[in-house]
Amino acid sequence: MICKLITYGPDRQSALQTMREALDSYVIRGVTHNIPILRDMIDHPRFISGDISTKFIQEEYPTGFAKRELKDLQLHHLLSTAAALKATELVDNVSFQSKVARQDVVSEVASGVEAQEYVVLLDGAPHRIILSSVEGMSQVEFEDGSKLAVSEDSEAPTNHIRVRHFIVEEPCEHEDEELVDETAAASEDVEFEDSHDHISDVVTIQNLGSIPGGFKIGYLGGVYDVVFLTPREYELSKLMPKKAKADTSMMVVSPMPGTVVTIAVSAGDSVRTACSLQC
Repeated sequence: MICKLITYGPDRQSALQTMREALDSYVIRGVTHNIPILRDMIDHPRFISGDISTKFIQEEYPTGFAKRELKDLQLHHLLSTAAALKATELVDNVSFQSKVARQDVVSEVASGVEAQEYVVLLDGAPHRIILSSVEGMSQVEFEDGSKLAVSEDSEAPTNHIRVRHFIVEEPCEHEDEELVDETAAASEDVEFEDSHDHISDVVTIQNLGSIPGGFKIGYLGGVYDVVFLTPREYELSKLMPKKAKADTSMMVVSPMPGTVVTIAVSAGDSVRTACSLQC
């Protein structure tokens, strides 16, 4: 066991919200852990209502748990925050000499980013966005016509991106009302700093490092590879041959790096389970 998390509040909903924030803020490296399924469980309707038993996991996850399936708004939160990181990277590349030492900043984009279209690969799945800036913040327009602007919380812990998403424009079709309490759409000329009615809940996302063309992002307990390509790059990428997976069926794979010093068996020797090589 790495640790045990206990949260409390005046009621169950408050305690659950504190638990969400705590799980989103954990930083665990080098070992596997169960935060992804825990983060999914506490958003389950049965868990929220308290209608649970010791058979909850067996009943609700009979085939196990792989990765949370993001709903539309959650997907937009993840993509827009990653896009804000991309916007900062673009600004830094343009003004490298005046770059101030900082880490994982998504603000200070100002008007330095012209509207650019990207195909964002989220774990390989393509999503088209238009990245620009408005009122000193990154703005992302999605395929459904909705727009979000992103504002950073400067007090977030190191490697964490704690942001507010401002709804600039709703999608053409009605959003799924089961997500969270999102407010009505704001007009494009809204003064964001004074329009708290149009602010969604604070979202905490972790920047787990850079990967070629993008970022590795931690969100809602899961880890996602987010890669930015121009439309032309995306079309060309589809022409690239797929790398064949190496056949390791005839290999002995070591769990850690090292040098083979000696081999204590020969061809034809019988090696039994739980028996040393000398027996």
